[in-house]
Amino acid sequence: MNYLIIDDEAAARKRLLRLMKHYPQLSCIGEAEDGITGLKLIHNKNPDVVFLDIDMPGLTGIEIAQSLSEDGPAIVFVTAYDQYAVQAFEANSVDYLVKPIAQDRLKGTIERLTKGLASKLPDPPTFPLDRLAFRSEGNYQVLDLSDISLISATQDYQTVYVKDKKILVDESLDSLEKRLPEKEFIRVHRSAIINLTFLGSLERLGDRKYQAVLTDHWANEVAIARDRLGQIKSRLGL
Repeated sequence: MNYLIIDDEAAARKRLLRLMKHYPQLSCIGEAEDGITGLKLIHNKNPDVVFLDIDMPGLTGIEIAQSLSEDGPAIVFVTAYDQYAVQAFEANSVDYLVKPIAQDRLKGTIERLTKGLASKLPDPPTFPLDRLAFRSEGNYQVLDLSDISLISATQDYQTVYVKDKKILVDESLDSLEKRLPEKEFIRVHRSAIINLTFLGSLERLGDRKYQAVLTDHWANEVAIARDRLGQIKSRLGL
């Protein structure tokens, strides 16, 4: 997801950027310090989300939001005043944050944005079985399945390990599991899918506790859930 920050206070823009570092799936593509410049930036950059101050020179945040079409970016108002809340929601904003923004409050906003924007994305296009499209930050990454060694889940997104890169993916691990070919890929844990081509060894850690050691660029070590161990051994002919 790409976003813009439009706010006439430099300190406020800097603080929001610092808070947003906790969400690597979002990328800042520009800043503006007044309404007129901000509106031009929206039209030129076509962001997914705009974090928008209300009381600004040139055009107010409310005026900017009202000028945008329904299929425009999601709007999150960020202001030092709470008296604009009614106007903000009448302008179809996703959320209304009062400065100084708290990290836990912003977290709720990001979750709402992620779910809302993901629901607007079309279904991934179909490619030959040796390639697959992944939704990544509002775009599609088309990857060779043979290059993917591991897909691991975190709270907000999935990480695809492909060659020497890590790609953040918007799709759930359950959904990805259904789209990946069973011949090469296997779910070893509720938070991990591995490509058996990269499986170097199974290391015993204790009573029925194992980890998969991969031969990929990262030399990943992935815990294996006990209820998955039998299936993995069967696939390996053990």
